[in-house]
Amino acid sequence: MVNTARHFAKRAPNWRSSTSPRKFIRFGSSSKSFTGEAKWEFVRLGLRPASTAAVEKSPLKITVSEPWPLNVETKNTESRPYLYDMGQGLLLTSNPQGSDALMEPYIVRRSTDAGKTWQAVPGTEQNSDSPQELVRLADGRILGPSRWTHLQPDGTLTGKTMILDAKAEALTMHDSTIAMPKEFMPTKSGEVVIFERHIWAEKDGSITAVVWSRANQRDIQKRFVVTRHTHLMHSADLGKTWVHFAHVGLGGEPAVVRLSDLEWLAVTRPDAHMSNLLQHRSLDGGKTWKFERTLEEGSVMPDLVLMSHGVLACSYGRPVSNLMFSLDGGHTWRYHCVISDRANFNYTAIREISPGRLLYMHDGQIPDTLARINSLYVEVHKAKP
Repeated sequence: MVNTARHFAKRAPNWRSSTSPRKFIRFGSSSKSFTGEAKWEFVRLGLRPASTAAVEKSPLKITVSEPWPLNVETKNTESRPYLYDMGQGLLLTSNPQGSDALMEPYIVRRSTDAGKTWQAVPGTEQNSDSPQELVRLADGRILGPSRWTHLQPDGTLTGKTMILDAKAEALTMHDSTIAMPKEFMPTKSGEVVIFERHIWAEKDGSITAVVWSRANQRDIQKRFVVTRHTHLMHSADLGKTWVHFAHVGLGGEPAVVRLSDLEWLAVTRPDAHMSNLLQHRSLDGGKTWKFERTLEEGSVMPDLVLMSHGVLACSYGRPVSNLMFSLDGGHTWRYHCVISDRANFNYTAIREISPGRLLYMHDGQIPDTLARINSLYVEVHKAKP
């Protein structure tokens, strides 16, 4: 990794400051779970033009709180959190309760104390139809399509959509049908369309959701490969039917943020390896997309939040759990933080729960606790000119 000295107001136990501002390259990791020989195919070296200019003073002041574990009563294998702010003091999180398999069950939890404690939403425990994406509707109710979709014998694609009450204490569920372009429709075992991460309630009452498709193919050398593509879906009937709105580009596990009505940004994971993240941009409200570049960062489950003061935050994982910031809408990512070096899936989620304050969730077990999923606050302030 390429490292430079950085200064933060307060560090959680896993933060480390550099011993010198001198740049260096290190292969491997200081994490106990990620030690070993490096494979050259995964080694990347980012080259920047030499500069004799003075080191820029960071315009951001970042303070990280002590972490706390998800409150659970028994040791469990829960991991990979997703986080949603419903407003009105209500946070929701969704995460799997399985061992990383297709159609594994999910659970939805609610918090009314800024993420300090969580309570399961009845009916969502150990339920493979539980939603992952969650959004508040204009009438106060909460809508969430199930993560998983199912290919039927007649070739149609179906799923479920949950409607929760305003406090996320009771729910109903109805069937959904999903219409995808033929080239992205599942046709065999192991191929799937997955609802994931970001979703919006539009002014006209419709819903836009992010999905990604996974297909099994052979490359020109006849080797088996899995291709991933990110898409936007649209529903005008509360999730009873979903129609394809746009193809974003290559990559799965997508994060999409609306920088303005017309400019949208997406970051995706290209494959199942520890590959660098991909960045895509739309300048026409998500209708068409252009691949922008391969980022230096990687490699799993990015999340994007445009904060109230204009700072764009991106969490991502593996190795370890990380956070980076952009002051120009993702054209450059210049401010990087390692949040925790505890290894697990290292999936992450962020939401701005008050001006300048991010709630950051990630999986990486704290010793002497029962849970894998941990949380902390990240205060992000812009320095005065």
